[in-house]
Amino acid sequence: MKKLMVISILLITCATSSFMYHNKPEYLNNTEYNIEILNNEDETIQNEDLKITDETKNKDKISTEVETIETIEIKTIEDISYTEVFPLYTEEELYIMSHLIMGEAEGESWEHKLGVGSVALNRVKDSRYPNTLKEVVFQKGQYACTWDGNYNKEPNKESIEAAKYLLENGSQLPEYCIFQAEFLQGDSVYKKVGNTYFCYYKKDVK
Repeated sequence: MKKLMVISILLITCATSSFMYHNKPEYLNNTEYNIEILNNEDETIQNEDLKITDETKNKDKISTEVETIETIEIKTIEDISYTEVFPLYTEEELYIMSHLIMGEAEGESWEHKLGVGSVALNRVKDSRYPNTLKEVVFQKGQYACTWDGNYNKEPNKESIEAAKYLLENGSQLPEYCIFQAEFLQGDSVYKKVGNTYFCYYKKDVK
């Protein structure tokens, strides 16, 4: 009896398994196909994400480039000052003028410093003297500071400022005022500052 029961159970189990195998849902029979579909869907989503990311990057890049272009300062001819193109003086001229003022008028007033530099500038324009600042200052027998060592002193702040002011604004004395000394020269005195006379020739006054 037991043997018959065991055989019956086995037959039922086999029949059930056979039934389930032959009647399983279609989507289970195509597992590989379903996996392929899922993989394709994932790739599509990833590609779409990459596309969106690339588009965002491109937009950010374009936006950055536009901002950069907007921040570039474009100088027109009207924005550029005359002195940027044609400097009023050279570094050498500033060096010579500031050393001359320091050597001839150290410790003197601002007016005195401007007077010393102004005479030198007037001489550059005068046909009786050399036509460069360097040649005027180093003309033999003219400025004591060039032979007594005072020219080689390091210019102080006020001497440099006076030199820049004169080179940018020109002589502060009439063009005919070409003498500066502690004694009279020419035949007329324009003014006296401290112990220094600023002189000229009457015939030069127009």
